[in-house]
Amino acid sequence: MTKTEIPEHLVRAISDMIAPYGFDFAALLAKQDATPRKASISIAEAVELTGIKPWTLWRLVRSGKVQSYKLGDSRNSTVTVDTKSLESFLASRKRGRQRNSR
Repeated sequence: MTKTEIPEHLVRAISDMIAPYGFDFAALLAKQDATPRKASISIAEAVELTGIKPWTLWRLVRSGKVQSYKLGDSRNSTVTVDTKSLESFLASRKRGRQRNSR
């Protein structure tokens, strides 16, 4: 979710390893960087991408830990999750786990 720089020597090494199989690692990286990302995704998409249980994600939305948008004004409106907010929450959770594992 968060972009990480890969050292050039690793890109070359991986490219050399997968070249016989018809893949260009540098081109795959460039394509990934060029892929536009959605500003918000559905609850179902967020669950699929993160592995968080739906009820847990709803609790995070209700508590304000993850920003969401309601599309429509009825009770059955569609709710989407802000991708940057979700990424920030996941990153903070990961940092907390790393601190606790020391």
